[in-house]
Amino acid sequence: MEGNYKAYAKYINEDVYSTSFNRDKLLKPPHSVTSAIWFSKIHTKTAFFSAIDDFNKVTLTVNGGLNGYNDRLDFLRRGIESLKASHLIQLYHNKCYVFEQSDIYNSKLGALAWGIWHDPHSKRTGVQKSKNEAFKGYLRTKCLIEANPLTDKEKAKRWYGVLGNDLLIYINDRISTLNGVKR
Repeated sequence: MEGNYKAYAKYINEDVYSTSFNRDKLLKPPHSVTSAIWFSKIHTKTAFFSAIDDFNKVTLTVNGGLNGYNDRLDFLRRGIESLKASHLIQLYHNKCYVFEQSDIYNSKLGALAWGIWHDPHSKRTGVQKSKNEAFKGYLRTKCLIEANPLTDKEKAKRWYGVLGNDLLIYINDRISTLNGVKR
């Protein structure tokens, strides 16, 4: 989070992070508004993914994972109903946002998050556990890594607690376990 504060400070050329006084600037106008706009339109591009109704990508980008996914989806559903805004929905079908239709499907991190959060053996919360959805996420991550191997930088970092260097081993193990294959 500190990185976001520093990036916003650099963007506006003003200190909003080094002291309590400076951080408090973010609690009132203009920074309470401009920082949110900066985050969604410039820093993370979530405004773009919101406009094309990619709930999965917005959730992953803002949250870093899928914590609270079902709660957010429920709030979104109620908001759409109350505002009579169903005409804005593009990717929401059969009460869900389909993994394969989301930008996260083409992202190593996004596909891995989909696998981990849906994995019945994972302690991650926020989505309904599903062996099938977990399998799809892990398999897609494996395909993406095989098509575009991890860089040295990616191998050195942790991916939801798994060292990048060990990621394929972890994914293969999860795929085997979900398939009921003993390793």
